[in-house]
Amino acid sequence: MGIAEKVEFLRHIMVSTAEKHGFNLQNPEVLAASRELDQAILLAMRVQPKYAAS
Repeated sequence: MGIAEKVEFLRHIMVSTAEKHGFNLQNPEVLAASRELDQAILLAMRVQPKYAAS
């Protein structure tokens, strides 16, 4: 799985988790999913600068 695919996968997980918890963005599971997605996005921006521009 490439970095773009990983970001999309984690985005899907975060949205699903948020839905599951009534879009409560303070829910610990939603926050954890969001942090993991943020880390993947930062990695993508470091590894593939063109990803940051899209």
